[in-house]
This record gives sequence, structure tokens and C-alpha cells, in this order.
Amino acid sequence: MCYATSMPSLPIPIHPDRGPLLQVHVVSPTRVETLSALVDTGAERSSIDRNQAKMLALEMVGTADVVTPSTGADAKKTNVYKSELVIQAGK
Repeated sequence: MCYATSMPSLPIPIHPDRGPLLQVHVVSPTRVETLSALVDTGAERSSIDRNQAKMLALEMVGTADVVTPSTGADAKKTNVYKSELVIQAGK
């Protein structure tokens, strides 16, 4: 038996070279910056470019082991930053 449910949805434009991109507001201690974010619904964490994290003066709060297709089976240590992402649905 199949049950239909009403799931929230958000229309996301697909960029031909970069994939599904969404505008997000990154809240830092000093300002709010709007950035394009690559949407990965299966990811455990969100990522930000190191230079953007530095530009926003995000506080580094530790490190995490991350495994991706590019790292193979070996985990790579990456910095973890404190931030808040705001996604605005609709206009």
C-alpha cells in the first residue's frame, strides 16, 4: 500500500555546470552575507570555502574527519566553523 504525503518542497534552479544552487544567507559575528550554495540533500554537513569562512570571520570551533569520493577511504581532517545558514523559501 502506498500513502501520499505532503512534503515541504523548495524549487531549486539547476546550474548546467555547477548543479543545484541555492542562495543562502550566512550569519557571522560581524555581518550577513548572501552566497550561492550547492545543494546536497544527502550530506551530513554543509561546507564552505576556506576563503569565504575567513572573509566572514567565522569562528573555528574544531576539526572533523570527512570522507568524500575525492578522499577515497581515508578521512581528511577539515576545520569546523560556527555559523548560521538561513534559507529563504519563496519570495
